[in-house]
Amino acid sequence: MADSSNNYTQFHRDIAVGFMAGDLLQDGYFGKDIELCGIVCTYNAQRIFLYGTDAVTVNKVAYDYMVKGAKIEHILNHTFHLKMDETEDKLGQNLADLVQENLNLKFDQIIEIEKKDELGYWAGFAYEEDGKRQEFINGYFPRVLEKYLAVSDKNASPIVFKEKINPAADKKQLRQEIHDMLAETVN
Repeated sequence: MADSSNNYTQFHRDIAVGFMAGDLLQDGYFGKDIELCGIVCTYNAQRIFLYGTDAVTVNKVAYDYMVKGAKIEHILNHTFHLKMDETEDKLGQNLADLVQENLNLKFDQIIEIEKKDELGYWAGFAYEEDGKRQEFINGYFPRVLEKYLAVSDKNASPIVFKEKINPAADKKQLRQEIHDMLAETVN
């Protein structure tokens, strides 16, 4: 009869190793992944590259530029894997260089957008499609801006915002508040 205690020992050892590897990964022992959002826009005859680690903040700043007359040309996200001894210091410039090379562009300005403390919005806008009024409302602002850019030529209203102060807030209520704000601004 074979001793099955080895199987249990092996199983428990494998579980312990898995937990340990997970902890090491979380602590950055194997490096870490950093995702950057970058937006290319033209403003006052200059090509500007906005970037940062928080897509919501970067997209909101780009929208604010757009309201002032900028044209958003590209929105992109890129993940960099940093080894344990590497720092984030030059990631913004690395992303700008990558974008300039791949899109054959030259930037007049490169601006880092700092993350704002857990900035979040419910946002939406109205537009006309096939003679009917449509609304697009979403709790993730980068998605709202993406859709806005896709339909901006369809008599789109300005985007309205409701700051998401409490992450546990009722999503239906926030959506309704945006709908009510759109009803006030667009007939």
